[in-house]
Amino acid sequence: MMMVASALSEPISRASLPLATVYVAPDGELETLIANLYAEVFGLDRVGADDEFFELGGDSLLAEVLSLRISERTGYNFRPSSLIEFGSPRRIAQLVGKKSPDIDLPSEGTRPPIFVVHGRGGFTLPAPAFVQALARGQKLRMFELPGIRDGQCLARIEDIAAVYVAQLEEEYPQGPILLAAFCAGALIALEMAAQLANIRRPIQQLVLLDPPIRQGTLGVGRIGGRSRSHKDSAVKAMLRPLLPMRALCRYHELKYRTILRRKRREGRLRYADYHFSLKAQAKLYVAFLLYRPRPYQGPVTIFSSGGRSRAFRGGTHLSNLLPEKHIELVMEGHNDMAASAAVARLMQTVFDESFRR
Repeated sequence: MMMVASALSEPISRASLPLATVYVAPDGELETLIANLYAEVFGLDRVGADDEFFELGGDSLLAEVLSLRISERTGYNFRPSSLIEFGSPRRIAQLVGKKSPDIDLPSEGTRPPIFVVHGRGGFTLPAPAFVQALARGQKLRMFELPGIRDGQCLARIEDIAAVYVAQLEEEYPQGPILLAAFCAGALIALEMAAQLANIRRPIQQLVLLDPPIRQGTLGVGRIGGRSRSHKDSAVKAMLRPLLPMRALCRYHELKYRTILRRKRREGRLRYADYHFSLKAQAKLYVAFLLYRPRPYQGPVTIFSSGGRSRAFRGGTHLSNLLPEKHIELVMEGHNDMAASAAVARLMQTVFDESFRR
């Protein structure tokens, strides 16, 4: 995939790019505005009404930048994950012009949407290869952490899950629920499962993509590295709930800020104008640290990367938390889970087979 930098002194000529889409001038004020935002973010001299975000070289970082600018300029809360279905200026203008989400309930014979929880960053945008490997007509509904843009994030997994359950109920009030989660988002997904069961909307199938393991259960914050002892990990786990929430959040916010400064200093920050709320990310991480999931009795499939597969050896992990689990080892790295066509096909197969049981 071609990658275009977003902060260039001179814009790149669109004509010089190997695009399959023929240039079509935007029509109307809204299309023109969004096309110009595309051009700013990608550093191009112009962008056509039908030019697709991923074809231009978009990725998750550019999606956050672009969605933020669209939201600011139009007043419509445009999610980064909406670029999966609404990838061109024309499609976005049609969506924004309606001032309401373009959500279609599945009709008879069509596939229900797959709702997907992000990892610990607050949002996840699968790569084009992942999306294209799904079955024809399969839609993804990606959740985005409330407050990821302004820092007003909820501090408890229970509260975040309640927001997502409300969104799911509004967008998809009936039908079988297919739920997936990347990495630490497994904790939010399990809390959503419990809340959905309380309102008698059980999940048809749950898929967890490389969830983190901590001391025999799901969780983040396990100390890694050979120089650290398990005793140190246990001591930290006991001390965390005793510390004030504000202190924990502030510590992790400063930690993230230090990492960001180092990346910028070393020239490893790809997009200088990329902005997300470190405060919200810190709150989310602390919420993951302090949350203890409840047992889930429904069917769940776990895809484990090679690096994390050691945590599942022996078959005893998670037996009380997830008695109906099925674990599959996939030959992908953790960071490839949202980019791999093979993982997408496996996930699609699991969801499809859930209807045949």
